[in-house]
Amino acid sequence: MTNRDFDEWLGKFRPGISSYDYYIDFEKVVKNVDEIKVELNILNSLIGSKT
Repeated sequence: MTNRDFDEWLGKFRPGISSYDYYIDFEKVVKNVDEIKVELNILNSLIGSKT
């Protein structure tokens, strides 16, 4: 398998709306997760998930 230099590949991208911030409001995600964190942990323990 050929080694790939992803930093070089990403460096060739032109500036644009390719940032995740354009598509996702991370502050809102964190706020919403914080509000249901206990419930998410209970669901994870019920299905046997470690993450």
